[in-house]
Amino acid sequence: MCTIIKASSILIKCSNPSKNETESITCMAVESNTKSFPIHMIWIYANKLNISKDKFMPSLELQSTLLDTLNHFPILAGRITEDSNGNATIHLNNEGVLFTEAQCQDQTLDYFINRTTDDDEFDYNNINSADLEVQASRDWTGPMMSIQITRLQCRSVILSISAFHCLMDAQSAAHFINTWGSGGNTPEHHPMFDKSFVLLSSDEHLHNSITRPSDCVFNRNITPSSTSTFIQVQQQRVITEVYRFSTNELKNIKAEAMKNLSSTVNYISTYDALYAHMILTIASAAQTSFTEENKIKILQSFNGRSSFVGSYSSAVLHYFGSFPFWLYSKVITQEPPTLSSLAQLIHEMYTKQSEKSLKYYNAYLSSDDGNIRKNQVDADIINRDFHCTSWRKRSHEELAKQVRAMLIPQLIILAISGIPFGFQNIYLDITSHIAKDAKRIAIENFLGQVVLIFYHFNYVFTFYIYVYKSSEFRKVLKKQVPRCIRACRLYPTDVIINNSIKPLEINETNFTQTV
Repeated sequence: MCTIIKASSILIKCSNPSKNETESITCMAVESNTKSFPIHMIWIYANKLNISKDKFMPSLELQSTLLDTLNHFPILAGRITEDSNGNATIHLNNEGVLFTEAQCQDQTLDYFINRTTDDDEFDYNNINSADLEVQASRDWTGPMMSIQITRLQCRSVILSISAFHCLMDAQSAAHFINTWGSGGNTPEHHPMFDKSFVLLSSDEHLHNSITRPSDCVFNRNITPSSTSTFIQVQQQRVITEVYRFSTNELKNIKAEAMKNLSSTVNYISTYDALYAHMILTIASAAQTSFTEENKIKILQSFNGRSSFVGSYSSAVLHYFGSFPFWLYSKVITQEPPTLSSLAQLIHEMYTKQSEKSLKYYNAYLSSDDGNIRKNQVDADIINRDFHCTSWRKRSHEELAKQVRAMLIPQLIILAISGIPFGFQNIYLDITSHIAKDAKRIAIENFLGQVVLIFYHFNYVFTFYIYVYKSSEFRKVLKKQVPRCIRACRLYPTDVIINNSIKPLEINETNFTQTV
């Protein structure tokens, strides 16, 4: 058990609120639809050097930098209202975010992230049960975001955020935290608040009837019972169980899922394979079949930002808001599904999503009379359906293996290219005082050039080793190359060239001479 003592909460506002022409922002239908699902996020800052409280994330500095950070994210300091149809509107009135300081003097960081027998794994139960946050009001009457800073006995800090999901998702929250961490300076990528890119045009509305997308988990034509399992579970706190997999287990699961792929799928991610494995394991333990009478729905949350980049710009990737497209697919088969077939189904659920399909998804949620409250989850995630949101990122051991995989080939190339170069220099030094004829000098120069070419292999092959061995390097390369191409792109301009020469007419009366 831990005792957390909280000080009185205060409101932090923008230090320099700008006079925006936009006084309010209306949320997208997919955002307004999430008012029952607040987000809770935690960042842990370990004070490994045991720096004093006055110097390690001091309170006054956190508050002053938060003031400056909110200048770039004024939407967070606003207030939210709801109309009769359930549509959420955020008012940019700078009433502030809730900021709370707390102390936990009887526990250290090890209590909250207690290591298990595997040094790369943690037990999260104490984090789930501790009072590490001040929740944002569920009735939308107060601040939309609440921040709590909890200082532990070891002088480490736990920062928690509670906010409305219609305000932001995990990607937007990380954007805000990174800017705050930089001291509130102007972020490299300014947050984008314009929501028009996800709306259907008037022509698209006129020429197409809006019906329920086949993969939309929400249904506007059902009336849920207040005693249904889904409604009951939303009224209580759910602690998610953490399942742990070793690196070798993940590799074996992924290798099995990659077998017998159809022609439409050329790659299965670790997420696809792991999710499929969990479905089969839980279905087997629960003795659940996949027949029509007991069909299962697979639910996934999908971030659609990247789907719009091709038609708009990379600024959409930095859209500040929430993009919670909830997808589902029915699994019905007379034969027991395999790991490979389930992984392919999960993979195709989100890869087939496009800009057009996501626009129609959003439009459906407010179709007909525009009443957002009609959207009900057509799922039974408690008794039968499966839902997976994320899985733990790769461990330090996995990254260390990747570094070793890059380092060993690099050392081999260095030995092959560097040893001849070293012997050549030794030879030239020993024979420097010997008289040489033209033929010998020519042979030495030729061999010297060959050795020099081998020596430069070290620099060339290092790049290809990193590309081949490191998935992280490839990800960064894929992001940076298009950016460099766009930066170096030449745009034609209209140039008018007039090289005509006209004789100058001189009027003699214009010349005067004074004596």
